[in-house]
Amino acid sequence: MLDMSQIERIRDMLADGYTPTEVKETLGVSYPTIRKYAQEDDFSPQRPKASERPSKLDPYKALIGEMLEEDRHCYHKQRHTAKRVFERLRAEHGFSGSYSTVQRYMKEIRSKGPRDESVRLGWDPGTMQVDFGQADFDYAFGGGRARMHYLPMSFPYSNHEVCEVFADEKDVCVCQGLKDCFEHIGGVPPVIVLDNATEAGRRWRDVIVESDLFRRLRLHYGFTARFCNPNAGKEKGNVEGKVGYTRRNFFVPVPEVDDLQDYNRGLAETLDAHSEKRLHYEKGLSWADLFQADKAHLLPLPKKPFDVVKWASCTTDGYGRITLDGCHRYLASPSLACVSLTVGVRAFTVEIDAPDGTPLRTYRRRSGKLFTSDEDPLALLEPLSMKTRAFTQSSVCALFDEDVRDAFGSMATDELKGQVKVISRLAQAYGMGITAQAFSEALRATRKMRPADVEMCCARIRAQGTGTKAARELGTRLADYDVFMLRGGDRDGQAAAEG
Repeated sequence: MLDMSQIERIRDMLADGYTPTEVKETLGVSYPTIRKYAQEDDFSPQRPKASERPSKLDPYKALIGEMLEEDRHCYHKQRHTAKRVFERLRAEHGFSGSYSTVQRYMKEIRSKGPRDESVRLGWDPGTMQVDFGQADFDYAFGGGRARMHYLPMSFPYSNHEVCEVFADEKDVCVCQGLKDCFEHIGGVPPVIVLDNATEAGRRWRDVIVESDLFRRLRLHYGFTARFCNPNAGKEKGNVEGKVGYTRRNFFVPVPEVDDLQDYNRGLAETLDAHSEKRLHYEKGLSWADLFQADKAHLLPLPKKPFDVVKWASCTTDGYGRITLDGCHRYLASPSLACVSLTVGVRAFTVEIDAPDGTPLRTYRRRSGKLFTSDEDPLALLEPLSMKTRAFTQSSVCALFDEDVRDAFGSMATDELKGQVKVISRLAQAYGMGITAQAFSEALRATRKMRPADVEMCCARIRAQGTGTKAARELGTRLADYDVFMLRGGDRDGQAAAEG
């Protein structure tokens, strides 16, 4: 191909009267070339054309097409990547080319196919997005390190976020998280966008099926719920980003959690302080300042708070236990074997009512697929006071230190019966953890376990705020029940117990 200086020389010689033969002999070009440039009337720069060169991948392109055709019938998260195609070609078909060759070809194929275009969405102030994420926590009640579920609730207009941590993703957790968020920010977002996979509800094309509890919550607070299409995270991109942002910035290193509700209250304060420091990437104001515009569009809170609970009727087994989720047992009372009881399931607790409808037991709610069994020591103390000799072999006795258990084992029946009554009375007043620790301290100090000495130790331990680490906790953690024990109580029957 001639350059522009050669083309210009040809045209100049012809214009000066030279014949084509003279131009040919002088410049060494052919007659067709001379005719071409003599007749050319457009010297505009031409679009470059891609050169087709043979590739090492050519013999394998049909195989790649078969792989991609199979992908059309597979789960979208288990389709071939360029790396996986390269590995299969090399291992199964002896391909000797480079990974970059396969990568370029895969990119070319996908660019020709139908694409799901992304459009930047605008969000009105007050709109909230909700999704679940997962992270590991050192959760004492869960027995150590456990994979927990956290619920970021973000406002795309300001980037402000509220977040709570739960043991699972049940609808009671979604509803509890939303209720806590409303009360924390002082209002209700008029529109809430939720992930399609939450137990609050699901969308299939134009059909939306909500859980009964979520529907009640929505009607109570008056907000509009929008469920995303399946596998369409871009429809709530702000909270999708918050899932990773929250895990990286607030859950590293792995947090230690004893009580989820206490942890969530602290997390809310941390996120509020974080919003004061962070500037919006476009608007130049802090998240907290922009959040004031979000708050201006919130609906007012209703006069009555919503009670997030799912009531059910459960039949106890022969030991007086109810079973939830097929694997989590909670003791109601040995005297309530094979009866139907009303049970209230909440995000963090399980409530069991007596047959007359009065509250009977409250447990921290278990989650997961492993079998668990929770027994409130107070539920066992009443029958154990009637069958005194069974006390030393019971799970309640196992909660005490070894020297205390040995002392119980050496007592006469009447003396042990009195001690069981003392344990029952003190556990109701101070909690089982403090009671067990007080027995140990009284025995070490006086070599006896006189009721008056034990009660004095209980009062001192509670006044000093001493924990329950001295109590031997096997299976059930004693401190878990202290929250639900009465903090006072009378002293009726003390003289009889001491006698």
